[in-house]
Amino acid sequence: MRSIALVLAGVAAASGPHPARADRAAEARFHDELGRQHYAARRYEAALREFFAQHRLAPSGRILFNIALCFERLRRSDQAFLFFAEYLATSDDDDLDRRGFAEEAVRRIEPTLALVEVTSDPPGATIHIDRREAGSYGTTPRLLPVPAGARRIELVLEGHAPAFVQVEGRVGERVAATSRLERILGRVELTAPEGSTAQIRDATGAVAHEAPAPLSVELPPGDYTIEVFASGHEPWRGLARVTPNESTPVVAQPVGLPPPTGELTVTSSTAGALVDIDGEAAGFAPAVLGALSVGTHRIRVGHPGLVPWEGDVEITATERAWLTVTLEPPPRTDRSPATWVFGGVGAAALLGGAVTGAFAIDAHSQFTARPSATTRDTGETLAIATDVLLVTGVVSFAVAVILWFATEHVDERSSRATVSTVER
Repeated sequence: MRSIALVLAGVAAASGPHPARADRAAEARFHDELGRQHYAARRYEAALREFFAQHRLAPSGRILFNIALCFERLRRSDQAFLFFAEYLATSDDDDLDRRGFAEEAVRRIEPTLALVEVTSDPPGATIHIDRREAGSYGTTPRLLPVPAGARRIELVLEGHAPAFVQVEGRVGERVAATSRLERILGRVELTAPEGSTAQIRDATGAVAHEAPAPLSVELPPGDYTIEVFASGHEPWRGLARVTPNESTPVVAQPVGLPPPTGELTVTSSTAGALVDIDGEAAGFAPAVLGALSVGTHRIRVGHPGLVPWEGDVEITATERAWLTVTLEPPPRTDRSPATWVFGGVGAAALLGGAVTGAFAIDAHSQFTARPSATTRDTGETLAIATDVLLVTGVVSFAVAVILWFATEHVDERSSRATVSTVER
Protein backbone atom coordinates (compact mmCIF):
# COMPACT_ATOMS: atom_id res chain seq x y z
CA MET A 1 0.00 0.00 0.00
CA ARG A 2 2.85 2.36 0.84
CA SER A 3 4.43 1.81 -2.60
CA ILE A 4 1.10 2.49 -4.31
CA ALA A 5 0.76 5.72 -2.35
CA LEU A 6 4.26 6.76 -3.37
CA VAL A 7 3.53 5.97 -7.02
CA LEU A 8 0.32 7.98 -6.88
CA ALA A 9 2.20 10.85 -5.28
CA GLY A 10 4.78 10.72 -8.07
CA VAL A 11 2.08 10.68 -10.76
CA ALA A 12 0.33 13.61 -9.15
CA ALA A 13 3.57 15.56 -9.04
CA ALA A 14 4.31 14.80 -12.68
CA SER A 15 0.82 15.69 -13.94
CA GLY A 16 0.29 18.84 -11.90
CA PRO A 17 1.79 22.30 -12.37
CA HIS A 18 5.58 22.71 -12.51
CA PRO A 19 6.70 21.73 -8.97
CA ALA A 20 8.29 24.27 -6.69
CA ARG A 21 11.70 23.57 -5.23
CA ALA A 22 10.24 21.76 -2.21
CA ASP A 23 8.14 19.59 -4.54
CA ARG A 24 11.25 18.71 -6.57
CA ALA A 25 12.94 17.58 -3.36
CA ALA A 26 9.93 15.41 -2.51
CA GLU A 27 9.96 13.95 -6.01
CA ALA A 28 13.68 13.24 -5.72
CA ARG A 29 13.07 11.41 -2.43
CA PHE A 30 10.31 9.44 -4.15
CA HIS A 31 12.70 8.22 -6.87
CA ASP A 32 15.38 7.52 -4.28
CA GLU A 33 13.08 5.25 -2.30
CA LEU A 34 11.91 3.40 -5.40
CA GLY A 35 15.49 3.00 -6.52
CA ARG A 36 16.53 1.56 -3.20
CA GLN A 37 13.57 -0.86 -3.29
CA HIS A 38 14.56 -2.04 -6.78
CA TYR A 39 18.20 -2.38 -5.73
CA ALA A 40 17.27 -4.44 -2.67
CA ALA A 41 15.20 -6.69 -4.95
CA ARG A 42 18.18 -6.94 -7.36
CA ARG A 43 16.26 -5.19 -10.09
CA TYR A 44 19.31 -3.12 -10.99
CA GLU A 45 18.06 -1.83 -14.35
CA ALA A 46 14.93 -0.48 -12.67
CA ALA A 47 17.02 0.96 -9.85
CA LEU A 48 19.22 2.74 -12.40
CA ARG A 49 16.20 4.41 -13.98
CA GLU A 50 15.08 5.75 -10.60
CA PHE A 51 18.54 6.94 -9.55
CA PHE A 52 19.05 8.71 -12.89
CA ALA A 53 15.66 10.40 -12.46
CA GLN A 54 16.63 11.43 -8.93
CA HIS A 55 19.99 12.79 -10.16
CA ARG A 56 18.29 14.98 -12.76
CA LEU A 57 16.11 16.50 -10.01
CA ALA A 58 18.75 16.87 -7.29
CA PRO A 59 22.30 16.08 -8.45
CA SER A 60 24.66 14.82 -5.73
CA GLY A 61 27.71 12.65 -5.27
CA ARG A 62 25.79 10.03 -3.29
CA ILE A 63 23.44 9.40 -6.23
CA LEU A 64 26.46 8.97 -8.51
CA PHE A 65 27.74 6.35 -6.06
CA ASN A 66 24.40 4.52 -6.19
CA ILE A 67 24.43 4.56 -10.00
CA ALA A 68 27.97 3.17 -10.01
CA LEU A 69 26.91 0.33 -7.67
CA CYS A 70 24.05 -0.61 -10.01
CA PHE A 71 26.40 -0.73 -13.01
CA GLU A 72 28.85 -2.86 -11.05
CA ARG A 73 26.09 -5.33 -10.14
CA LEU A 74 25.13 -5.47 -13.82
CA ARG A 75 28.80 -6.29 -14.60
CA ARG A 76 29.11 -3.21 -16.77
CA SER A 77 32.58 -2.37 -15.57
CA ASP A 78 33.18 0.54 -17.91
CA GLN A 79 30.09 2.43 -16.70
CA ALA A 80 30.78 1.50 -13.08
CA PHE A 81 34.34 2.86 -13.40
CA LEU A 82 33.02 6.06 -15.01
CA PHE A 83 30.52 6.83 -12.25
CA PHE A 84 32.82 5.76 -9.38
CA ALA A 85 35.44 8.17 -10.77
CA GLU A 86 32.85 10.93 -11.16
CA TYR A 87 31.71 10.36 -7.58
CA LEU A 88 35.29 10.67 -6.30
CA ALA A 89 35.63 13.98 -8.18
CA THR A 90 32.77 15.47 -6.15
CA SER A 91 33.13 17.04 -2.72
CA ASP A 92 29.56 16.91 -1.39
CA ASP A 93 29.91 13.53 0.36
CA ASP A 94 32.27 13.17 3.31
CA ASP A 95 31.41 9.53 4.12
CA LEU A 96 34.89 8.00 4.37
CA ASP A 97 33.66 4.42 4.09
CA ARG A 98 31.80 5.22 0.88
CA ARG A 99 34.80 6.99 -0.58
CA GLY A 100 37.11 4.17 0.42
CA PHE A 101 34.83 1.65 -1.30
CA ALA A 102 34.77 3.75 -4.49
CA GLU A 103 38.55 4.14 -4.52
CA GLU A 104 39.04 0.40 -4.09
CA ALA A 105 36.47 -0.28 -6.85
CA VAL A 106 38.31 2.02 -9.25
CA ARG A 107 41.62 0.27 -8.53
CA ARG A 108 40.00 -3.10 -8.97
CA ILE A 109 38.19 -2.28 -12.22
CA GLU A 110 40.90 -0.23 -13.95
CA PRO A 111 43.09 -3.19 -15.09
CA THR A 112 40.07 -4.69 -16.89
CA LEU A 113 39.43 -1.61 -19.02
CA ALA A 114 40.93 0.27 -21.94
CA LEU A 115 41.23 3.88 -20.72
CA VAL A 116 41.74 7.13 -22.59
CA GLU A 117 42.94 10.35 -20.92
CA VAL A 118 41.23 13.05 -22.97
CA THR A 119 42.59 16.60 -22.72
CA SER A 120 42.23 19.72 -24.86
CA ASP A 121 43.61 23.21 -25.13
CA PRO A 122 41.57 25.10 -24.11
CA PRO A 123 39.86 22.72 -21.66
CA GLY A 124 36.08 22.32 -21.36
CA ALA A 125 35.50 20.68 -24.74
CA THR A 126 32.61 18.21 -25.00
CA ILE A 127 33.80 14.65 -25.67
CA HIS A 128 32.18 12.35 -28.24
CA ILE A 129 33.44 8.83 -28.95
CA ASP A 130 32.98 7.26 -32.39
CA ARG A 131 29.56 8.84 -33.07
CA ARG A 132 28.22 12.20 -31.97
CA GLU A 133 24.69 10.77 -32.10
CA ALA A 134 25.55 8.43 -29.19
CA GLY A 135 25.81 11.40 -26.83
CA SER A 136 28.67 13.05 -24.97
CA TYR A 137 31.03 11.81 -22.29
CA GLY A 138 31.44 15.02 -20.31
CA THR A 139 34.08 17.63 -20.89
CA THR A 140 37.85 17.71 -20.94
CA PRO A 141 39.97 16.88 -19.10
CA ARG A 142 38.59 13.42 -18.32
CA LEU A 143 39.64 9.78 -18.00
CA LEU A 144 37.23 7.56 -19.93
CA PRO A 145 36.84 3.81 -20.44
CA VAL A 146 36.41 2.84 -24.09
CA PRO A 147 35.88 -0.42 -25.92
CA ALA A 148 39.18 -1.96 -27.00
CA GLY A 149 40.25 -1.18 -30.54
CA ALA A 150 40.43 1.83 -32.79
CA ARG A 151 38.41 4.77 -31.51
CA ARG A 152 37.64 8.16 -33.00
CA ILE A 153 37.35 10.89 -30.36
CA GLU A 154 35.73 14.17 -31.30
CA LEU A 155 36.18 17.31 -29.19
CA VAL A 156 33.60 20.08 -29.55
CA LEU A 157 33.89 23.54 -27.98
CA GLU A 158 31.77 26.56 -28.83
CA GLY A 159 33.63 29.05 -30.97
CA HIS A 160 36.22 26.47 -32.02
CA ALA A 161 36.53 24.05 -34.91
CA PRO A 162 35.85 20.41 -33.91
CA ALA A 163 39.00 18.34 -33.39
CA PHE A 164 39.37 14.60 -34.02
CA VAL A 165 41.84 12.25 -32.38
CA GLN A 166 42.35 8.61 -33.35
CA VAL A 167 43.39 6.27 -30.52
CA GLU A 168 43.83 2.54 -30.07
CA GLY A 169 42.17 1.29 -26.88
CA ARG A 170 44.06 -1.53 -25.10
CA VAL A 171 42.76 -3.36 -22.05
CA GLY A 172 44.86 -2.59 -19.00
CA GLU A 173 46.45 0.51 -20.53
CA ARG A 174 45.91 4.25 -20.52
CA VAL A 175 46.12 6.06 -23.84
CA ALA A 176 46.43 9.84 -24.17
CA ALA A 177 44.15 11.73 -26.54
CA THR A 178 44.91 15.43 -26.65
CA SER A 179 44.29 18.19 -29.16
CA ARG A 180 44.61 21.94 -29.54
CA LEU A 181 41.29 23.43 -30.63
CA GLU A 182 41.47 26.13 -33.26
CA ARG A 183 39.18 29.08 -32.76
CA ILE A 184 36.61 29.78 -35.45
CA LEU A 185 37.08 33.42 -36.42
CA GLY A 186 35.90 35.91 -38.95
CA ARG A 187 37.37 39.31 -39.73
CA VAL A 188 35.94 42.80 -39.57
CA GLU A 189 37.51 45.32 -41.93
CA LEU A 190 36.48 48.73 -40.58
CA THR A 191 37.01 51.83 -42.68
CA ALA A 192 36.75 55.03 -40.63
CA PRO A 193 38.28 58.54 -40.50
CA GLU A 194 41.93 58.64 -39.48
CA GLY A 195 42.39 59.40 -35.79
CA SER A 196 39.01 57.97 -34.77
CA THR A 197 38.41 55.25 -32.17
CA ALA A 198 36.28 52.15 -32.63
CA GLN A 199 34.49 50.11 -29.97
CA ILE A 200 33.02 46.72 -30.91
CA ARG A 201 30.48 45.01 -28.63
CA ASP A 202 29.08 41.51 -28.90
CA ALA A 203 25.42 40.51 -28.61
CA THR A 204 25.61 40.59 -24.79
CA GLY A 205 26.88 44.17 -24.78
CA ALA A 206 30.38 43.22 -23.65
CA VAL A 207 33.29 45.04 -25.30
CA ALA A 208 34.91 42.58 -27.71
CA HIS A 209 37.50 44.98 -29.11
CA GLU A 210 38.49 48.62 -28.77
CA ALA A 211 41.24 50.29 -30.76
CA PRO A 212 42.08 53.24 -33.02
CA ALA A 213 40.39 53.10 -36.42
CA PRO A 214 40.58 52.23 -39.26
CA LEU A 215 41.26 48.65 -38.19
CA SER A 216 41.17 44.98 -39.14
CA VAL A 217 40.34 42.55 -36.34
CA GLU A 218 39.49 38.86 -36.02
CA LEU A 219 36.38 38.03 -33.98
CA PRO A 220 34.30 34.94 -33.23
CA PRO A 221 31.27 34.56 -35.51
CA GLY A 222 28.18 36.44 -34.43
CA ASP A 223 26.46 39.81 -34.49
CA TYR A 224 28.33 42.88 -33.26
CA THR A 225 27.58 46.53 -32.65
CA ILE A 226 30.26 48.94 -33.81
CA GLU A 227 30.64 52.52 -32.55
CA VAL A 228 33.12 54.96 -34.07
CA PHE A 229 34.11 58.15 -32.25
CA ALA A 230 35.85 60.89 -34.25
CA SER A 231 36.73 64.37 -33.08
CA GLY A 232 34.34 66.96 -34.47
CA HIS A 233 31.82 64.30 -35.50
CA GLU A 234 28.75 62.69 -34.02
CA PRO A 235 29.26 59.08 -32.83
CA TRP A 236 28.61 56.60 -35.64
CA ARG A 237 26.85 53.30 -34.91
CA GLY A 238 26.48 50.26 -37.11
CA LEU A 239 26.00 46.49 -37.10
CA ALA A 240 28.26 43.76 -38.40
CA ARG A 241 27.57 40.06 -38.79
CA VAL A 242 30.81 38.10 -38.61
CA THR A 243 30.82 34.78 -40.47
CA PRO A 244 33.47 32.05 -40.08
CA ASN A 245 36.65 32.48 -42.13
CA GLU A 246 35.29 35.47 -44.03
CA SER A 247 35.92 39.22 -44.01
CA THR A 248 33.07 41.59 -43.28
CA PRO A 249 33.65 45.12 -44.62
CA VAL A 250 32.19 47.98 -42.60
CA VAL A 251 32.39 51.62 -43.70
CA ALA A 252 31.84 54.17 -40.94
CA GLN A 253 30.90 57.66 -42.10
CA PRO A 254 30.44 59.85 -39.01
CA VAL A 255 28.46 63.04 -39.61
CA GLY A 256 30.41 66.19 -38.86
CA LEU A 257 29.23 68.33 -35.98
CA PRO A 258 28.36 71.97 -36.71
CA PRO A 259 31.12 74.35 -35.59
CA PRO A 260 30.70 75.39 -31.96
CA THR A 261 29.06 78.75 -31.34
CA GLY A 262 28.65 81.14 -28.44
CA GLU A 263 26.42 84.00 -27.40
CA LEU A 264 27.09 87.68 -26.62
CA THR A 265 24.73 90.17 -24.97
CA VAL A 266 25.59 93.85 -25.53
CA THR A 267 24.19 96.69 -23.41
CA SER A 268 25.06 100.38 -23.66
CA SER A 269 24.67 103.43 -21.44
CA THR A 270 22.97 105.04 -24.43
CA ALA A 271 20.11 103.10 -25.99
CA GLY A 272 20.29 102.62 -29.74
CA ALA A 273 24.08 102.49 -29.97
CA LEU A 274 25.21 100.67 -33.11
CA VAL A 275 27.03 97.36 -32.53
CA ASP A 276 29.59 96.21 -35.11
CA ILE A 277 31.21 92.76 -35.04
CA ASP A 278 34.39 92.29 -37.01
CA GLY A 279 33.58 95.36 -39.08
CA GLU A 280 29.96 94.46 -39.88
CA ALA A 281 26.84 95.96 -38.35
CA ALA A 282 25.11 93.44 -36.07
CA GLY A 283 22.34 95.44 -34.37
CA PHE A 284 21.54 98.15 -31.87
CA ALA A 285 22.15 97.95 -28.13
CA PRO A 286 20.73 96.36 -26.14
CA ALA A 287 21.19 93.28 -28.34
CA VAL A 288 21.53 89.52 -27.89
CA LEU A 289 23.86 88.15 -30.54
CA GLY A 290 23.65 84.35 -30.86
CA ALA A 291 25.41 81.79 -33.04
CA LEU A 292 28.74 83.61 -32.92
CA SER A 293 31.68 81.49 -33.94
CA VAL A 294 33.98 80.52 -31.10
CA GLY A 295 37.08 82.70 -30.88
CA THR A 296 38.10 86.35 -30.56
CA HIS A 297 35.86 88.99 -32.15
CA ARG A 298 36.44 92.73 -32.61
CA ILE A 299 33.45 94.62 -31.19
CA ARG A 300 32.66 98.30 -31.77
CA VAL A 301 29.83 100.19 -30.08
CA GLY A 302 29.13 103.77 -31.17
CA HIS A 303 26.50 106.50 -31.07
CA PRO A 304 26.40 109.91 -32.77
CA GLY A 305 27.91 112.64 -30.55
CA LEU A 306 29.65 110.15 -28.24
CA VAL A 307 33.09 108.55 -28.23
CA PRO A 308 32.81 104.97 -29.58
CA TRP A 309 34.22 101.95 -27.73
CA GLU A 310 36.17 99.24 -29.53
CA GLY A 311 37.83 96.08 -28.21
CA ASP A 312 38.26 92.31 -28.42
CA VAL A 313 35.84 89.86 -26.78
CA GLU A 314 36.50 86.11 -26.45
CA ILE A 315 33.53 83.90 -27.33
CA THR A 316 33.38 80.29 -26.04
CA ALA A 317 30.88 77.48 -26.54
CA THR A 318 30.47 76.83 -22.84
CA GLU A 319 29.85 80.38 -21.59
CA ARG A 320 27.52 83.29 -22.36
CA ALA A 321 29.37 86.64 -22.59
CA TRP A 322 27.96 89.98 -21.38
CA LEU A 323 29.43 93.25 -22.70
CA THR A 324 28.42 96.41 -20.82
CA VAL A 325 29.54 99.62 -22.55
CA THR A 326 29.57 103.17 -21.13
CA LEU A 327 29.82 105.79 -23.90
CA GLU A 328 31.32 109.17 -23.01
CA PRO A 329 30.89 112.58 -24.72
CA PRO A 330 33.76 113.91 -26.90
CA PRO A 331 36.65 115.94 -25.30
CA ARG A 332 35.86 119.53 -24.02
CA THR A 333 38.47 122.34 -23.73
CA ASP A 334 38.25 124.83 -20.81
CA ARG A 335 40.30 128.10 -20.21
CA SER A 336 40.67 130.65 -17.40
CA PRO A 337 37.92 133.38 -17.33
CA ALA A 338 40.71 136.01 -17.25
CA THR A 339 41.50 135.08 -20.82
CA TRP A 340 38.14 136.34 -21.91
CA VAL A 341 38.38 139.46 -19.65
CA PHE A 342 41.75 140.55 -21.05
CA GLY A 343 40.65 139.65 -24.53
CA GLY A 344 37.51 141.76 -24.13
CA VAL A 345 39.44 144.69 -22.67
CA GLY A 346 42.00 144.47 -25.46
CA ALA A 347 39.31 144.36 -28.12
CA ALA A 348 37.44 147.30 -26.55
CA ALA A 349 40.64 149.36 -26.19
CA LEU A 350 41.66 148.73 -29.78
CA LEU A 351 38.17 149.64 -30.96
CA GLY A 352 38.22 152.77 -28.84
CA GLY A 353 41.71 153.63 -30.11
CA ALA A 354 40.44 153.31 -33.66
CA VAL A 355 37.58 155.70 -32.91
CA THR A 356 39.70 158.30 -31.12
CA GLY A 357 42.32 157.96 -33.83
CA ALA A 358 39.72 158.85 -36.41
CA PHE A 359 38.72 161.93 -34.39
CA ALA A 360 42.39 162.90 -33.94
CA ILE A 361 42.93 162.77 -37.69
CA ASP A 362 39.85 164.93 -38.22
CA ALA A 363 41.08 167.50 -35.64
CA HIS A 364 44.46 167.61 -37.33
CA SER A 365 42.78 168.31 -40.67
CA GLN A 366 40.75 171.18 -39.13
CA PHE A 367 43.88 172.63 -37.51
CA THR A 368 45.69 172.59 -40.81
CA ALA A 369 42.85 174.34 -42.60
CA ARG A 370 42.07 176.82 -39.81
CA PRO A 371 44.74 176.96 -37.11
CA SER A 372 43.53 177.73 -33.63
CA ALA A 373 44.57 176.91 -30.07
CA THR A 374 41.34 175.00 -29.44
CA THR A 375 41.71 172.81 -32.46
CA ARG A 376 45.33 172.15 -31.57
CA ASP A 377 44.53 171.15 -27.95
CA THR A 378 41.68 168.90 -29.06
CA GLY A 379 43.88 167.13 -31.59
CA GLU A 380 46.66 166.60 -29.04
CA THR A 381 44.22 165.20 -26.48
CA LEU A 382 42.68 162.82 -29.00
CA ALA A 383 46.16 161.69 -30.15
CA ILE A 384 47.20 160.92 -26.56
CA ALA A 385 43.95 159.04 -25.90
CA THR A 386 44.42 157.06 -29.09
CA ASP A 387 47.95 156.07 -28.11
CA VAL A 388 46.84 155.02 -24.61
CA LEU A 389 43.93 152.99 -25.95
CA LEU A 390 46.02 151.29 -28.63
CA VAL A 391 48.79 150.37 -26.16
CA THR A 392 46.19 149.13 -23.66
CA GLY A 393 44.47 147.10 -26.37
CA VAL A 394 47.69 145.51 -27.59
CA VAL A 395 48.87 144.69 -24.08
CA SER A 396 45.47 143.28 -23.04
CA PHE A 397 45.20 141.26 -26.23
CA ALA A 398 48.74 139.93 -25.75
CA VAL A 399 47.87 138.91 -22.16
CA ALA A 400 44.71 137.23 -23.45
CA VAL A 401 46.73 135.25 -26.01
CA ILE A 402 49.17 134.15 -23.32
CA LEU A 403 46.31 133.11 -21.04
CA TRP A 404 44.64 131.27 -23.99
CA PHE A 405 47.54 128.87 -24.23
CA ALA A 406 48.67 128.90 -20.60
CA THR A 407 45.33 128.08 -19.01
CA GLU A 408 44.07 125.58 -21.62
CA HIS A 409 42.48 122.44 -19.99
CA VAL A 410 41.08 119.57 -22.04
CA ASP A 411 38.44 117.41 -20.28
CA GLU A 412 38.90 114.11 -22.19
CA ARG A 413 37.07 110.88 -21.08
CA SER A 414 37.30 107.59 -23.02
CA SER A 415 34.34 105.27 -23.40
CA ARG A 416 34.77 102.04 -21.41
CA ALA A 417 33.36 98.53 -21.18
CA THR A 418 33.30 95.50 -18.91
CA VAL A 419 33.02 91.85 -19.97
CA SER A 420 31.54 89.11 -17.80
CA THR A 421 30.61 85.49 -18.47
CA VAL A 422 28.18 82.90 -17.10
CA GLU A 423 27.90 79.20 -17.90
CA ARG A 424 25.47 78.29 -20.67
